[in-house]
Amino acid sequence: MSRRRLLCLPGAAASVAAALLLPGLFPADAGFTQLCVLLALQEILLLGLPALLIMLSSPASTQALKGLWGRPTAWHSGLSMLAAVSFTLVSVLITVVFLALLQSFGISPPEGMALVPQSPGQLVAAALCATVIPAASEELLFRGLIQGILSARFSNKVAILVSAALFALLHRSVLAFPQILAIGLVLGILRARSGGLMLPIIFHAFYNFAVLVLNYSGAVPTLGMMLLCVGIFTVSFKLMAKQEVPGES
Repeated sequence: MSRRRLLCLPGAAASVAAALLLPGLFPADAGFTQLCVLLALQEILLLGLPALLIMLSSPASTQALKGLWGRPTAWHSGLSMLAAVSFTLVSVLITVVFLALLQSFGISPPEGMALVPQSPGQLVAAALCATVIPAASEELLFRGLIQGILSARFSNKVAILVSAALFALLHRSVLAFPQILAIGLVLGILRARSGGLMLPIIFHAFYNFAVLVLNYSGAVPTLGMMLLCVGIFTVSFKLMAKQEVPGES
């Protein structure tokens, strides 16, 4: 084993161990801001840093990592933001339909934990800790490391589907599984089509922020609003996904 691997792989394992021990350092009655900080630190230590260290453990993967940070055009960045915000209500529609389907079979899944700010200060704290940091950490792991490894061995379709399924399973929510799987598929397509992680990170971060704002406002979207967002997302995503990976037909 090379010296680089000897440093990076134990470092990744130590980071995961630190993430698992971290909740014990926070009081049981931790406030909202403390919980946001805990969330951000766990995302970094459990997902982002291990993925980064694994990708730095060999010269080939390090070179691949360097190629993931190309700057997207303003046009594609704007489309990614628009698609992400509109997908917030698309995901609500997916969850509503899935819940109705489960209930038709007599199944009532438990609701997952949601980050719900109660004040402007809490919204700012959540925005700082629960938007860009989770987006960057999760994209490094799922679209950078996992999808990259799978696409080198299998087809892009297999890589996108498997990484999206693992992404959805990580969130450990039966009710939210379909919408998170859909988000994972969207992010995987963006990764494959753009050849980098910047568009997926932009989409992911703006989606997270839009969810926070929706939770904070307490607004209940109407069916008309959700269907409108389906149309906006479809158009913006199709325009954005036209971007090809360099060298790919």
